[in-house]
Amino acid sequence: MEAKAELGADKICFITDHEEILKHLPKDKEFNLYNLDHHHDMGYEEKLGARPQCGDWVCHAYKKYPMKKYYWVTDELGVDPDPDKIKEYPMQKLRANPFSFKNLIPETDKIIVCLSPTWVPTQFHPFFRLWQDLMLT
Repeated sequence: MEAKAELGADKICFITDHEEILKHLPKDKEFNLYNLDHHHDMGYEEKLGARPQCGDWVCHAYKKYPMKKYYWVTDELGVDPDPDKIKEYPMQKLRANPFSFKNLIPETDKIIVCLSPTWVPTQFHPFFRLWQDLMLT
């Protein structure tokens, strides 16, 4: 709720699938991106697909937007991307615990929350909708 108070509801958006984030990234100014996710989303295939997908949208963001750096905030079980990917697309891995977004709020332009129905079991979808209602009303 602090984010809503500090940023305003217009700076928080909710999306269904990861690749939808690209529509919300700034095209005219450099930015850093923090992704709180179990998966790195930097692609799992050697070759990048033509269209962004949930597993490779970060690489597409680097190619199409002025992204300076990607921060992947994950748990202790998150598996690192291929080292060649990190050379091509700068990434810093951060641990979700004890990481806190609270300190980043003053520097944050937008918070994007993704449902990710492919990976999140349906019994948890109501929590997403609850956060959506709380943050946007």
